[in-house]
Amino acid sequence: MGETLLNLLLFVGILGLSAVATQLFASRMYNRCHHCGSLNAKRRERCRICSEPLP
Repeated sequence: MGETLLNLLLFVGILGLSAVATQLFASRMYNRCHHCGSLNAKRRERCRICSEPLP
């Protein structure tokens, strides 16, 4: 029982750390459009979906 619980905690920890790493990567690489909410590469000046200017 103890080994199963340890494996479950390890599994949840790995998933949690990968989710945090993915979120940090996305926040550094993309801007979110305030008008439509889509993700756009930092190099873009206008949203790829609604063509609104990005901040």
